[in-house]
This record gives sequence, structure tokens and C-alpha cells, in this order.
Amino acid sequence: CFPYEWKKVCDLADMVAVDSTIVDTEDGSYMITVRIVNAVSELVVMRLNEQMELKDLRVVSRKEDPNVRPAGKVFTWKDQLIRPAQDCSKSYGYGLNFMRISALDEIRYAEELVRKILPEEITIQGVRMPQGIHTYNFTDQYEVIDFKEYEFGIVGKFAKVMRILSGKFR
Repeated sequence: CFPYEWKKVCDLADMVAVDSTIVDTEDGSYMITVRIVNAVSELVVMRLNEQMELKDLRVVSRKEDPNVRPAGKVFTWKDQLIRPAQDCSKSYGYGLNFMRISALDEIRYAEELVRKILPEEITIQGVRMPQGIHTYNFTDQYEVIDFKEYEFGIVGKFAKVMRILSGKFR
């Protein structure tokens, strides 16, 4: 039963891809994703045709760009498309960058930074020290962020060792 059981229906593309996001525009539907090739991450944009098949693969940026990984659904803010992106400049999922999509059609994709949010700028009730922000999403009722925090002290170190060991024996 969903979400615990999944059934593969088809492959959208013949590649290893992560953090995929579907964007619907007046021009059509697109998938923005990260393709992994030989341990290098590339931001790619593909158009979905009427049969929901992907075509027109375009590499937009490479791993050197810290804004590569999508970090949530694309949304509209003040009549602009905004793409949350992970800021990986210091570490994986260090912060969030909100990128304004200035061009998205069959020929072009372009974006520019609108706002950067770093972990030291936010306060989360019950969290001592957020060390990174991985994802941002929202609905009409909820706003959700996915963050990371480091555990300190002997209990935190013991829990970390146990997680590592349990992962090796699965």
C-alpha cells in the first residue's frame, strides 16, 4: 500500500537522476533534474511530450555550480517561477538558494539567484544548531524544510557509531 509499496511503470529517461522536479508552464511540462555521470552532477532540463515521454536533454550546469541540486518543487512568487536549489558551496545541503527562472522553453533555460538562506540565519524551535538546509516545500496549509544538525556529546557520538555499524550489517 502506498507509500510503502511501489510499482515501476516505466523509465522516463535512460540515466541516473536525482532530485527531479516537474514544472508545468504555458509552453508545456518540463523536468528539471540532476544527472549523475562518472560521479559528476549535471543540472539538466528535459521537455515532456504529450505521452509524458522526456525529450530534448539539455545540460544546464555542472557540479562546479553550487546551485545544481534541486531542493523542492518549483513555485510561483510575484508572477515569477522560483526554483529552490541546494547551496552546496561548503557541504552537501549547506543552505538554500532561491533561483528565479528567467527562461524556460524548448530552446533556453536560465536562472538567477534571488535569495540565499544559510543555516545561521534561521531559528528552529527545538534545534540547537542547524548545520544545513536540504529541502523547501509548501502547500496552502504547511511549510516544510528539511535540515540537518550535528549531535554533540557522548550520547550523540554513540548514536552515530551505532547508525554506522547498523548500516554495515544490513
